[in-house]
Amino acid sequence: MVASSSSARTLFFCLSLWIVLTRTDGVADSPCVENIPSRAARADIILDGRVRSRHYNSLWYHSATGSTRAPQSYFNVTVRPRRVLKGWLQRVRDGAGYIPVVVGPFALEEDRVNCVPAIVLGARYIMFLRGNGSTVSGGRSTAQQASSLFFQLSGFPAAYTSETASLARQYSCTGCSK
Repeated sequence: MVASSSSARTLFFCLSLWIVLTRTDGVADSPCVENIPSRAARADIILDGRVRSRHYNSLWYHSATGSTRAPQSYFNVTVRPRRVLKGWLQRVRDGAGYIPVVVGPFALEEDRVNCVPAIVLGARYIMFLRGNGSTVSGGRSTAQQASSLFFQLSGFPAAYTSETASLARQYSCTGCSK
């Protein structure tokens, strides 16, 4: 009886320690999650794309009263998708590529307090997106309408390398069990 009680206490201690060490406290819902497998598993859409332009309708975020931090300017960017690694994205009429997507928010400097990443215009990224996109009109007449889709980030983007793309694709399996 003593041996089984000791084993039970050891098992309880190990399980408790494991729970404490793996506890997320909301981190799993946070775009600040760093590893690519976590970002890939949480994302509805993963795309490989290049950042083409920044939308200048910035939103200024002021931290809580009494904070010494300067206000942050957040903005959205237009991304030209090259490949969709997970999910589905609408193609342009001629089928030669995907429609551009508007993604955000981003900051000029990474803001880890509010989990808002920085981004470089012209750079290629693996983007981890949430939702199915909402339509963004370019303000043109119906005949000329060039719509984009807006997505929020589900995780920080990763700079494109063949390794990051492969890892994101590997962990984005939607119809299989792991």
